Amino acid sequence: MPKKRTFYSEEERKAHHEKKQREADLQIQELTKHWENDPKDIAEYLAFSTQFYKYSSRNTMLIYRQRPDSVFIASYTHWKELGYYVQEGEHGANICLLYTSPSPRDMR
Repeated sequence: MPKKRTFYSEEERKAHHEKKQREADLQIQELTKHWENDPKDIAEYLAFSTQFYKYSSRNTMLIYRQRPDSVFIASYTHWKELGYYVQEGEHGANICLLYTSPSPRDMR
């Protein structure tokens, strides 16, 4: 039986969004503190970040913190469009609003 959809008020959505933002900020702070203690890991992160050049630095750090073995990130809808199925119970990486910077080719 499908789950009954829950509707939230504007205040509840805003509180949830703020909570997620605080959690993301905390993850980034933990990651940067780790780099201060072990600077060699910065090279690993930089190599990782080259795969996600269309994502902001903040989102790349969040992806790295949550899934350091990631090679491709996509929304649930995009996975379906590509012909892949997300297994029940799978959780995605939490990132901020998607921001993609235009590539130099797109700017021509």
